[in-house]
Amino acid sequence: MKKTSLTNFLTSTTSLQLDLMNSNLTKMRNVAIMLLSAFFFSCEDPTDIAFANLGGASLSTFFTDTLAVTRATVKLDSAVTSNQAQLLVGGFTDPVFGYVRSNMYFQPSLPPNATTGGEFAFTVESGAVFDSLRLSLLTSRYYLGDTLDKINVTVHRLKSPLSISRNYNFDDEVPFEAQPLASKEFNLDEIFNSTRDSIRTISFNLPEIIGQELFALANTDDASTTTKLTSKFAGFVVRVNGRPNGLYGFQSSASNGSGSALNLFYHEATATTASIFPFDLNGKRYNQVTADRSGTPIASLLSAGNVLSSTDSGGKTYIQASTGIGTKVTFPSLKNIPNGSLINSAILTFDIDTTVISTFFPPLSTVVLAEVDINNKMIKRSTNTPFLVNLGSSTNGIPGLYNSTSKTYSLDLTVYLQSVVNGLKPNTSGLVLLPASLTVNSDAILSNGTLSRTVLTNAKLSLYYSKK
Repeated sequence: MKKTSLTNFLTSTTSLQLDLMNSNLTKMRNVAIMLLSAFFFSCEDPTDIAFANLGGASLSTFFTDTLAVTRATVKLDSAVTSNQAQLLVGGFTDPVFGYVRSNMYFQPSLPPNATTGGEFAFTVESGAVFDSLRLSLLTSRYYLGDTLDKINVTVHRLKSPLSISRNYNFDDEVPFEAQPLASKEFNLDEIFNSTRDSIRTISFNLPEIIGQELFALANTDDASTTTKLTSKFAGFVVRVNGRPNGLYGFQSSASNGSGSALNLFYHEATATTASIFPFDLNGKRYNQVTADRSGTPIASLLSAGNVLSSTDSGGKTYIQASTGIGTKVTFPSLKNIPNGSLINSAILTFDIDTTVISTFFPPLSTVVLAEVDINNKMIKRSTNTPFLVNLGSSTNGIPGLYNSTSKTYSLDLTVYLQSVVNGLKPNTSGLVLLPASLTVNSDAILSNGTLSRTVLTNAKLSLYYSKK
């Protein structure tokens, strides 16, 4: 998956204000950090440490890990599932989060040209004859639920193409033709061989009229780029029927016809063997995910903005990818930190509930914090992408990595809380903890390509700050 602009940064105005403030406090902060480095390795934490007079100001540094951190599970308005690494179809019962199902929407695209960095135009030899059109899905090796239970899926044509410029949400509904083009039943035995050491494709033969429509675009300007092709040829949705007990992930890319692809077969007029043009499924795509929370601890979270306090859920809060479920944290006691204080270090630590970890549901390996408003709506940039909490000196979101020893996540909120204390960000909204993944540069991005989840039991803020 390509790195997107989902990573957050402070606005230019905020950065300027921070720069002005830091120009006056840099020396004091450096001294504070050097002294604090010794305190971190001492047997006891500091409570009131006087500093030398710097520029006429005498500073004291304090430590606290008792500031209130309120937690709640929230149903968010946004969980973008478009352009993820895999397409999900099926349904299963999560023992904690209820019944979840997914349909996969996709818009075929031209295959990439590794030599030029562009893509291959759809061209065929003069006089070529159309043979058939086949949709092939290759597993991503991701599956959940009862793998013996067969799921029934149908392929439908979209009534209009997916928009390349739009980010599709998990609950978006795109109109499609009611009449299915093809159908199939399968379980894990059709995806893997009996020894599970090789994989097979799930294939659908599509109607000739659809293939002829696509074939007619060959060698025209409409098939020279994916953008142009998308405007002329509507994509598909693979829908799951009934209430099956298995869910499967499929790759969205192909390589010379190997992997997931919309394969168009044709032959030259005098040829005895067929040629193939593989259209990627790596164009605009998204997973439409729905959930039935009946009988679960979070059954009350029915609509965007709904909140379930940790005090009303046995001290637990919840996170699940692709469904808009996250853990919101606020810091009501931060108002007791005097304005203008210097935040030397602020580490937020979450404890997880190890009783819900299993082979199918390992703990989230990476989490990230995003900003939400008082109505629990994502605070977004002009590009309609969420603000992620970051170091303030780069465009990287801070990733919280799972610590397998302590069974915790830890995130550095030093810069964010400095902004709150100095009035550059409001303390009336909050942050929401969400599943994330890492790019090759270790940047954290929101991740909604799976149904991974975790349950939290506690949160603690360890804060060192200095004041006059």
